[in-house]
Amino acid sequence: MTSAYKIWVYREQNTIAQVILHQGSLPSDAAEFVIDGGCHAYFGDYGAQKGDGEPAISPTEQIGQAAELTQGFIYD
Repeated sequence: MTSAYKIWVYREQNTIAQVILHQGSLPSDAAEFVIDGGCHAYFGDYGAQKGDGEPAISPTEQIGQAAELTQGFIYD
């Protein structure tokens, strides 16, 4: 498995229960990043879905944060 599969980015509005539920499926050395104020819909371009929560940042801000985190991971 390459390190590219070890990135886990989630939004701050995920509940602790949701985060814990999915942590077990990750490798022990997975890197974890939280997009403060982000929402699920901003990881794609498909609009809001049930359970997304209310974003506190714009789509542009979330995309920028995700791009910076990904770039840092790739180049580190």
